[in-house]
Amino acid sequence: MAKKTTTSTTKNKKSVDIREAYITYVLLEGKKPKSVFAFCHENGIDERTFYQTYTSFEHIEEDAWKTLVHDTLEILRSSEDFSVYSAREKVLGFYFTFFQEALNKRSFVRYSSPTDMKEWRMSNLPIKATKDHFIDFAEEVLASGVESGEIANRDKVNNYYKDIMWMQFQFLISFWNKDNSQGFEKTDAAIEKSVNVWFDLIERGALESALDFGKFMFQQMR
Repeated sequence: MAKKTTTSTTKNKKSVDIREAYITYVLLEGKKPKSVFAFCHENGIDERTFYQTYTSFEHIEEDAWKTLVHDTLEILRSSEDFSVYSAREKVLGFYFTFFQEALNKRSFVRYSSPTDMKEWRMSNLPIKATKDHFIDFAEEVLASGVESGEIANRDKVNNYYKDIMWMQFQFLISFWNKDNSQGFEKTDAAIEKSVNVWFDLIERGALESALDFGKFMFQQMR
């Protein structure tokens, strides 16, 4: 049986070349190419090579998003200090690093993102290809927070935290896409405020205090 001779390095280079050519096209034209054949012909790419690397234009956009999140996590984890960060600091670090990296691809991120929060409900969004990577990161951070005592262990309630963080990520991307402030300072503020409010709610003692107060008020009104 004949063996495939394409090495991982060669394949990665081809995927980068095709991905960059595609991103350049959609940003210049404001739309997807008419067909894979037309795209390959215009960019001097063999159609066979395209399909050995990607299955569709949507697949390219998904790969671009996954690469952005993957690179963000690689940068974070390469830092000597990251392992000793608190859960709150790790999430803040992720968002600040992500949007610094995304700045290199801002035009593409805006092109490929939903225009409003309602569109995030659609199941076929390219960015949703990053969900597994993001959820893995969120679960890792939440588990370390519970273990250290930073985050309260509230049994089944904890299972929903990662999904709330995913919605927070979507909100921040939408906010950043519309942010025209100098140096995206409004996005920086949105990151800090949303993360701090979130951790204030899930920290040990925060919800418990609110529940105790609620029980007290209920008993007084009986």
